[in-house]
Amino acid sequence: MPLPRLSSLPPPLPLHWVLTVPLALVTLGATGLVGCLLFQGNPDGVSRLVRLVLLLVLLTLGGAIALGLRLTQGVLARLRLFARVSGELAAGNFAQRLPTNSKISEFNHLARSFNQMADQLQQSFQRMATTLAESETKFTTIFRTSPDPMAIATRVEGRLLDVNHSLLEFFGYDREEMVGRTAVELNLWADLSQRRVYRTLLEQQGRVRNLEIQIRTKSGAIKTVLLSAEAQPLEGQDCLIVTHRDITDRHRAEAALRQSEQQLALAQRVAQVDYWEFDVASQQVTWSEMTFRNWGLEPAPALPTYDELLQRLPPEDRDRLTRCIEVAIADGIPYQVDLRPIHPDGSVHYLDARGEPVFDDRGRVVRLVGVSMDITHRKQIELALQESETRFRQLAETVQEGFFVYDTETDHYPYVNPAYWTVRGLSATTGPDSIEQWLARIHPGDRPRIEAALEQERQGETFDEEYRYLTPAGELRWLRSKAFPLCDEAGQVVRVVGTVENITDRKAAETERERTAEALRQSEARFRSAFDDAPYGISLVSATGQFVLANTYYCTLLGYTEAELLSLTFKDITHPDDWADDWAGFQRMMNGEARTYQLEKRYITKQGEVIPVVVNAASIYDAAGNPLYSVGHVQDIRDRLAIDRMKDEFISVVSHELRTPITAIQGALALLEAGVYADRPAKARRMLDIALSNSDRLVRLVDDILSFERLESGKVQLEKETCQVATLMHQALDSVQPLADRSGITIALTPVDLTLWAAPDAIVQVLTNLLSNAIKFSSSGGTVWLEAAVVGSGEWGVGGGEWGSGEWGSGEVGGWGSGRG
Repeated sequence: MPLPRLSSLPPPLPLHWVLTVPLALVTLGATGLVGCLLFQGNPDGVSRLVRLVLLLVLLTLGGAIALGLRLTQGVLARLRLFARVSGELAAGNFAQRLPTNSKISEFNHLARSFNQMADQLQQSFQRMATTLAESETKFTTIFRTSPDPMAIATRVEGRLLDVNHSLLEFFGYDREEMVGRTAVELNLWADLSQRRVYRTLLEQQGRVRNLEIQIRTKSGAIKTVLLSAEAQPLEGQDCLIVTHRDITDRHRAEAALRQSEQQLALAQRVAQVDYWEFDVASQQVTWSEMTFRNWGLEPAPALPTYDELLQRLPPEDRDRLTRCIEVAIADGIPYQVDLRPIHPDGSVHYLDARGEPVFDDRGRVVRLVGVSMDITHRKQIELALQESETRFRQLAETVQEGFFVYDTETDHYPYVNPAYWTVRGLSATTGPDSIEQWLARIHPGDRPRIEAALEQERQGETFDEEYRYLTPAGELRWLRSKAFPLCDEAGQVVRVVGTVENITDRKAAETERERTAEALRQSEARFRSAFDDAPYGISLVSATGQFVLANTYYCTLLGYTEAELLSLTFKDITHPDDWADDWAGFQRMMNGEARTYQLEKRYITKQGEVIPVVVNAASIYDAAGNPLYSVGHVQDIRDRLAIDRMKDEFISVVSHELRTPITAIQGALALLEAGVYADRPAKARRMLDIALSNSDRLVRLVDDILSFERLESGKVQLEKETCQVATLMHQALDSVQPLADRSGITIALTPVDLTLWAAPDAIVQVLTNLLSNAIKFSSSGGTVWLEAAVVGSGEWGVGGGEWGSGEWGSGEVGGWGSGRG
């Protein structure tokens, strides 16, 4: 019968109730029964004695009840002691014991049993504590010394409670840096998505087994580990025991293996090399993927048989492969054979097939393994090379350049073409000469350079030189030799292939071209110099008035850089009052109505200054006669205008000056004519001197005016002839000698023996003016030096050159001579 459920039982009653209530109920029941009996038989006749007896009975029962209650209290006290000690025992206080001095033997027996049980429990607890301590020691030892990184963390936050030495060493942290922090705070997760997977597995399964993740160490290195975690309550707290197994090396090895396999497959694809195995017994062929492609098949699960492969070969290749395989199986000999499989599209390919026999324990060939390489491209190159060699030989036999092949090891020419003999001026019957003989025929001026180039050729460098060569017949030729050394695996030159060409005609043409080019360069240089260094502005303007080119003088005159000026039109720099006339003349010229036009106008510089100029413009036409550009010469006439003003002032002054001597002459002559000084000869002589002096002065003024006018009008004619510098110097000295004598000045002459082409009268006039000035501004007793010397190249006046500018301040005339006072 099953035991009743504890929740269905009635609540327990106190022990003294259990012991006294039944006794009281019995007593009351008996008393009531006796009373009933007495009152029932004779209620009124109950005697006093009966009442006394009844009272005695009641007293006895009451005493019994009181005694029972007393005994019950003692039993309850003992039971309470039992309960208290049992509670202490249950709480782990195994030192508590029950007394065995009760007057009730059952209680003493129960106490002794209880004490014995307590002793056994204490011993068991001590054994359990010892075992637990040993277990904790073992766990701690295992945890600390485990080669796998381990950690204890809280389950909710993942906060680290303890870590072992392997984990510290693995991550590179100190214990203080890790304990109390989470993996997220330490930035251990290389990929937080992996952490989410880990937390999901932990929530769903309560544990994680060998989850592959990437973690980050303190140094930043990324490592691959297998992460395991087990939920475990420790000291009343839900914890996780986490282990890491480092598989970084294995992961790298696997990655390297995968990469190696990929590289092998790539190498097979790139090199078009396949791998195959042939089972002798089953006649089955195992292929790599590349084998399909080399035989023109698409990769498929079902492999073709050996006989099917043979059908893809031409009959002669089929027989050759069959014989090679039979010999390899029968004799165990490796083989190599070239095959020509025919692809489904009908194209013929070439394979280099190689096989190796594999033997069993008894030395029998059980299978063949080998590789095949697609050599179609190489075969095509070989065929093309054969054709190229044929074409090359045909070409080499017909070209005019000499071609040769020289073997350095045998000092022999395996091949020279017919043109080689012609270029070198040799006979084909005598054969090529030696290098020493060839060098001996090279011009001595070129030989050191050729010998140095030959030395470089022996080091493997290309030879490409032009040199002068004397043929056996004595003809001097210009040759160009090009040689290309071919080296062996050790880098040594074993063969030289080269050409030799007769470039005598080309050299002559180059010489002529160089002369022409030099003349052109000189012409361009002269033009550029004339353009850039011209003492006036030159500009090139398009048909729209846009500047195309301008020289330095033009840019300087207007204050613009050339780049700035090329962005303008000539309207931008023309004075507004002059623009209409300027543009009208320009349009007439560009329309072909006039080839040139001249105009005085005003420019406005970048700084706003107004400059008067004279513009002379001409058109430049294309081949069809259409005007393209206008080239203009611009002359700054500020100096000319200033000279005009000076001339006007000069004429005004000269007019005044002329009146003065004329008046003096007229007055003196009038007095003489009137006979005022007839009786006074000295006074008359004085009047004549005044008249003569002023007459000379008047002549000089008139000469100066005429000279100035002739210079202004450009009508001065300089008659040039061959003359001696010393003679000119003596003539000038003779002209001023009287003046020097009157002034007490000594003239020191240092002539030079030099002939030049010049206008002698002009030179003498210049020297005379210089000497006159020197004498005029020298003190009496002084010396004036007239010297001439050659400076620079000394080519003054030669070839119709000008006689010089006459820089009066320095006394230099035409770059030669000096007059120092």
